Amino acid sequence: MLLSFCASLLIFCGVTLGLAWPLVTRLALDPAEKLTTSVALSLLGLFLFSWMVYVETLPLTWLWLPPALAVGGLIIGWRPLAALGQDPDARSLMVAQLIITSWSVGCLALVRSYSGGIFWVADWWGHLQRTWFFLDRGPRDILFNGFDALTSRPPLANVVNGALLQVTQRDFAHYQFFSTLFSSLVFLPAGLLARRFGGRQAIAVLALLFMINPMFAQNATYAWTKLPAAFFVLVALYFFLKAQDDDAGTVDAVLFSVSLAAGLLTHYSTGPYAVILGTAWFAFGWSRRHERAWCRITAIAAGAGTVVLATWFGWTLSVYGPHGTFLTNSSATDQAPSAVAQLQVMGLN
Repeated sequence: MLLSFCASLLIFCGVTLGLAWPLVTRLALDPAEKLTTSVALSLLGLFLFSWMVYVETLPLTWLWLPPALAVGGLIIGWRPLAALGQDPDARSLMVAQLIITSWSVGCLALVRSYSGGIFWVADWWGHLQRTWFFLDRGPRDILFNGFDALTSRPPLANVVNGALLQVTQRDFAHYQFFSTLFSSLVFLPAGLLARRFGGRQAIAVLALLFMINPMFAQNATYAWTKLPAAFFVLVALYFFLKAQDDDAGTVDAVLFSVSLAAGLLTHYSTGPYAVILGTAWFAFGWSRRHERAWCRITAIAAGAGTVVLATWFGWTLSVYGPHGTFLTNSSATDQAPSAVAQLQVMGLN
């Protein structure tokens, strides 16, 4: 069993870093940004490929292709990969991330009973069911836990975990392990933000705060999708801020938009952040609205994010229609009986 988890760790690290690495090395980013961006785009790429396998009903053996491509990507880009260790900021971020991931796995190893009681057990059990669903191609009218429709939750984390389980072992222990590894990655963009505001030393301080934070430990060891969504939100926030700098380019805006879209495909709690950051984008750029360059960057970024969102929402609209796509999440069904009442609740909030 220990050997299996060690192999799973190697596969996870290889895929999450190597899948997008050949692309990221060509971007005008500093080493620490390349490290975080490669992880974000690798996870998104793994989802997009695995989602295609599900939608097109391709053989599950195709899911071995991303790990193979990731190994190839790391071999091709070994020189810039080695350069990460030579950069002080990237090295500090990598070391801190390894510590946080090890800490998270250590906390997970202390869990003796994985239940959550009557109110929480449905969360991790439902997500495990969803992960298996995409591998087994279950019936589309399925109700997870007897009440949750497929469209009530976005699929990115479930599909990514499923792809990793398919090339390792499809039991709960490995699902739990991959969920914690994925959740621990939230430190990477948080570390970038800490460096932006406090310098390299702030990365170490933030790592310590993560380790003594019970809310982080609870979310990192519970097999659900909130911290993976927070990972993408923080990546989006970092590149949103960077896109406001004088020397910002199109890449920063696109990474902001694509990461925000990936967050929405991971957990719908990303929605308020999408509204706030989208509004802030136009508020900060209002004085530049007549500039052709700003309009071009905005259009490209919005288009890239829309394409990512369309992979899920386009499919659900074609299969389930507008009602089945947008009105099955418990935030809508539990809070108010009608669309008008739901708007009233949102307004009061």
